[in-house]
Amino acid sequence: MKSCNRSQHMLCSFFAFMLCLCGCGEKEDPTIYYSEETIEALSNLEGMMGNGTTYSQLKSERVSERFKLVHLSDVHISKSSAGCYPENPENLAQAIRFANLPEAHIDAMAMTGDFINPKPEDGKSTVRKYYEAFASAYHVLSNAVPSFVSTGNHDANMLGIDESSHFSKEEINGILFDNQNYPIAQPAGENYYYADIDGHQDDVFRIIALDNTDQEARDYNTQQACCVTQKQIDWLVNVALKEGMSDRHKVVILHHHPLQPYSKDGSTYMCSGYHLYGHELIPSIVNAYIQRKPCDKTYKSVVAPRSEITVRADFSGAKGEFVCYLGGHAHTTASFAVDCGEEGAPKQLMLLANTMSSSLQNNAYGKIDRKGKGKNSFSIYCIDTVEKNIYVTYFGARKGAATEVVPYQ
Repeated sequence: MKSCNRSQHMLCSFFAFMLCLCGCGEKEDPTIYYSEETIEALSNLEGMMGNGTTYSQLKSERVSERFKLVHLSDVHISKSSAGCYPENPENLAQAIRFANLPEAHIDAMAMTGDFINPKPEDGKSTVRKYYEAFASAYHVLSNAVPSFVSTGNHDANMLGIDESSHFSKEEINGILFDNQNYPIAQPAGENYYYADIDGHQDDVFRIIALDNTDQEARDYNTQQACCVTQKQIDWLVNVALKEGMSDRHKVVILHHHPLQPYSKDGSTYMCSGYHLYGHELIPSIVNAYIQRKPCDKTYKSVVAPRSEITVRADFSGAKGEFVCYLGGHAHTTASFAVDCGEEGAPKQLMLLANTMSSSLQNNAYGKIDRKGKGKNSFSIYCIDTVEKNIYVTYFGARKGAATEVVPYQ
């Protein structure tokens, strides 16, 4: 195990004890990896708070006064995903164990899609086992942290041409939400919803989860098309961004796909697929919300021009503050400003979490060291709504420095 300084002595002792309990036989490598990376992540969380002036001098208290969220994405449970096999999704279990550590002070956890990674030839019963492996691990009884999900392009299992293997909206709903561990406001039968969680700076975080597989019929292959319906958009503008909102509310939107146009050369993080109604649809709504103004626009389908979505919204009396989007899809960590299509518009920040499986790492955006096959990766955010900053640290695989500070305004 790595050497420890005085500030880490108690944590090192704790995880050394865990190692003794777990044994040093066949579990040695994943157990040591988890304990070492946990010590480092907790140290980073405390260390990056050292320059604050509005908090207690005790780091543990200072850390707990910011809203802390664990962001997971692209776990891709399958027989070919290192560390994320259906019989033992160890990387997912590690993230849940970390989020539930009392000393981590985690307020919420979000998984932004791609729960499964089936092959075209996998039958529906096999894919269901992948899904159930995810759900049983994510909603394990020991997970007491409010935990949320949003769908990704793999999650309707439309990679294969056999339509009988595809998962319907109702099937996805039953798998993902039967054991939800925190109250959500969810339209009946839909896979989009919102939830409110009290923060620590006289704020309330509204988590809005959008469904990227949403369509009225099976007209589009959601393996490639990021889909939303008119019903979901109406709900977003009239319910999710308005219902019960106060000036204390801080909005975080879960959206699996990067809100950018597709680029073959890697100039954007939308590395595959397309937004059915264009990448500016959601950002234009959020822009109107931020600026407290109406939004009256029509967006045509990029593949079927007769299909369109109309946005009729008036945010002149809206309350609350937009913080950021959380997503994945590109299998890398990233932070970038989202373009809403309006010149001079206020900043909209999007943060992407890395894939949790090292065998699926996308190095087109820069190599990320995982120190071996099967090693884990997820992001941890401390959101300061006074400073308007998000303090980012990484568990396991990292891009660049272990920690970053990202302004969201």
